[in-house]
Amino acid sequence: MKTRRIQGTDIQAALREVRRSLGADAVIMSTRETAEGIEIVAAATPRAALAGPRRRAAPAPVCAPPAAVSAVRGGGFATLVAGIARRAEAAPDAAAELDRLGLSGDVRDALLAEVAALAPERAFDGACAALALRLRVEGAALMREGGRVAVLGGTGVGKTTTIAKLAAHFARRHGAQQVALINADQYRIGASDQLRRFARLIGVPAYDVNGADELTATLAKLRARRLVLVDTAGIAHGDVRFAEQSVLLRRTGLECYVALSLNTQSAVLARSVRAFSTLALRGCILTKEDEAMSLGAGLSMAVRHALPVSFVTNGPGIPADIRLADAAKLVARARKLAQLAHAEDAAAPAAAGAQGAR
Repeated sequence: MKTRRIQGTDIQAALREVRRSLGADAVIMSTRETAEGIEIVAAATPRAALAGPRRRAAPAPVCAPPAAVSAVRGGGFATLVAGIARRAEAAPDAAAELDRLGLSGDVRDALLAEVAALAPERAFDGACAALALRLRVEGAALMREGGRVAVLGGTGVGKTTTIAKLAAHFARRHGAQQVALINADQYRIGASDQLRRFARLIGVPAYDVNGADELTATLAKLRARRLVLVDTAGIAHGDVRFAEQSVLLRRTGLECYVALSLNTQSAVLARSVRAFSTLALRGCILTKEDEAMSLGAGLSMAVRHALPVSFVTNGPGIPADIRLADAAKLVARARKLAQLAHAEDAAAPAAAGAQGAR
């Protein structure tokens, strides 16, 4: 593979240039800081080199790297196992650091496979750059153009507050007359009152609907509004109401985003994504970053399911505590949280010893 050095003022700019010039299949070989910003050494895969720069709708699932698949299909299972063993020996620190990020095992192993050729001291930085490259982010179009949007998710993930933040930002940019809110949650006590209270603060109208017919009629009445946000019930997969809500959303053709709370266990996030993926999700919104001890579970879900991350919320403030997703910043934040957790773990025995000495 021919390598290429790519410069950027920051990691985000450098990664964009990697995608543009080498394609989404490019392999990150190394990263380093320079006086001008960030330098990435990357290489196009053979397929990417033949096809030239291109833009893919969705990256290949990281749980099955193309090289690994080819090796198994070609009968090279022993070679593949040996390669994995060599990677484990070559970059034990990278594996440990990726584990500290809280990534799922399949995502961690796929990233290690991408940086197998790097020196051990560069492997972790290269894996983080590869993770940022794998993360799809897209939220700017919604804030620019609007749409008919439903926010989905389990109870307590912050759907209603997130809707209020999105509405407030869009109203500031395009005017309150371009925004409306709809409450389709007829199960939670106080759901309507909460959404109407937010609507009054923002200066936009709010409506209650019960069933697909009412929702369809209300959406038709609001067709002149550029952004209509629909709050849904926080119900779990397997609940009979989940099926009812799914039918309602399919009939009305809403764009669906799932809210994933970053302070939630990985298994819970996985169940939520699997359940709502039947609705052809447009993207996800990562919530409660300020309450999270790790971002790894949320980032793993986004990568594994090729689910674009649109927005990130990091507090209760409206509209302050929400931002457009940025892959490089998400990875940087994940690293920072891992460093803090590691420092706390390292300090704990010393603190316990000092306490015992008293």
